[in-house]
Amino acid sequence: MDKARTLRYRELLQERLASFLRVSDTSRKQLVAATEQLADPADRTALNSSREILLAVMDRYRCEAREIMEALERLDQGKFGSCEECGDPIAEERLRVHPLATLCTECAAALEISRRAMACRTVEAEGF
Repeated sequence: MDKARTLRYRELLQERLASFLRVSDTSRKQLVAATEQLADPADRTALNSSREILLAVMDRYRCEAREIMEALERLDQGKFGSCEECGDPIAEERLRVHPLATLCTECAAALEISRRAMACRTVEAEGF
């Protein structure tokens, strides 16, 4: 991958990481603010639901941030844009849409087919 594309993806990933960290920080602050004790059971129930949603959002952002950091590491190592399975280049169109992609389209499709086949076998084994 040439230096201009590498720089473009680095900037995109760093911008995306900063955005996720801002949202994650905001979610964390909301969670801390929501820890006040409420006397009304309905309010407590609503607060617990809100906490669960915030925790799920924070977990998703944490996972996404980790994937972005791994992509930045691949950029540093010169591995970004190469399929982890077959080693072929990942299509530019795929990287533009999904810059965290680690598999080329063909390997991703093969993995999805394998997962679906496994799910079907699991469902059949459970008697459905």
